[in-house]
Amino acid sequence: EQMIIELKELRRQVIKFVKVIAENNQIEQRLKVEEKIKYNYRQQLLLSNISQLFNHYQDFDNAINKTLRILGNHTKVSRVYIFEDIEGKFCRNTFEWCNKGIQPEIRNLQTVPYEETSYINSVLSREKIFLSSDIEDLPKEFYNHLQIQGIKSLLVLPIFVQDNLFGFIGFDDCLQYRNWNDSEIELLRIVSNIVSTAYERKKHEDRLKQYQFMVESASDAIFFKDLRSRYIIANKKTLEAFGLSYERIIGKNDFEVMLNKEEAEKNIKDDQAVFKSGELKEITKHMTSDNGKEYWFQAIKVPQFDENGKIRGLVGIARDITKHKEMETELRQSQKMVAIGTLAGGIAHEFNNLLFMITGNMGLLKDKITASAYEECKRYF
Repeated sequence: EQMIIELKELRRQVIKFVKVIAENNQIEQRLKVEEKIKYNYRQQLLLSNISQLFNHYQDFDNAINKTLRILGNHTKVSRVYIFEDIEGKFCRNTFEWCNKGIQPEIRNLQTVPYEETSYINSVLSREKIFLSSDIEDLPKEFYNHLQIQGIKSLLVLPIFVQDNLFGFIGFDDCLQYRNWNDSEIELLRIVSNIVSTAYERKKHEDRLKQYQFMVESASDAIFFKDLRSRYIIANKKTLEAFGLSYERIIGKNDFEVMLNKEEAEKNIKDDQAVFKSGELKEITKHMTSDNGKEYWFQAIKVPQFDENGKIRGLVGIARDITKHKEMETELRQSQKMVAIGTLAGGIAHEFNNLLFMITGNMGLLKDKITASAYEECKRYF
């Protein structure tokens, strides 16, 4: 009977022990789940912060530097950096973040021959990722370049601009041979896509600024009108011709901005002719600005099509030919004066011939008439 009691107590203790182990396992499992949730949350927050940087940046370089710092602190690597392709001839290390105690390399990597990065580039183009947990496994020539920088492990992801390999973003670990987990790789892959989009946007913005500079510095009036003949874009020369501010022109048609309604009606008719035909139109137009100054323009209006081939407006370029017109008027006036002078000279010559004949005949009469009669003739000639 005593043995039975002891066995029951032992069974109770075993069950209690098993429950404790189970509870500990559950706690451990729950902690792992919570830690994973926290890690995922940190990753989502990181992606959100980086996206916000590029959505609202005013200084592109500052946004890139902040992004590299965020990535470096999150991954706890030694370096995070960006290389950009320079005309397909060499690569340049344009941005770099370094952890504490890590030697910067950016100054030494400003003109890296393309041959030195060709191995990375070929792998990136093919596999969209370059990963090495131990650089000693890499080809010797490439290993030598990395070993000098103290690198033990690295992860490199491509930066594509308009589907072309523009450069890459790299992560160096100089302290350990690192095994990157799938979650880290996926996170950094998303970041590389965000950075690629940012670079592509920056390229478009730079190109737009170049076009804007060309348009604004042009000596011709350049404007864009929609299908209702409203001015959507107008450069400085256009504003100067109207004698109005940007705010008083944009969103309005010629009837609303021009004093001479006949000129305005002609402009709009020309616009509609372009929209109807879908072909460019060249015109010479007269215009009176808001301040009363008159202009003459040699203009061309070209239809603009959307991606579906439908006309969405027109682009107009008008060259001020007012001085040319004034010179033409002066030239015509000068030609008239020359013609009048020639005519007057011819008449004077003929008149002189008549006078010569008269004075000659008078000389002959002098010997045949009396002196008093001769004096009488001189009174009339």
